[in-house]
Amino acid sequence: MTTHTTNSAAESTTRPVERTVTIVLILSALAGFAWVGSMVFSALRG
Repeated sequence: MTTHTTNSAAESTTRPVERTVTIVLILSALAGFAWVGSMVFSALRG
């Protein structure tokens, strides 16, 4: 007979962390693109 183990406790703690990390990475990428865009804009403007 095989035993069935569930990792529901471990999965419930890692999922919000992964979601938070993904959100932070997306926001930092957007901030980086905005910064690069502002640098290009200021270089072309003046």
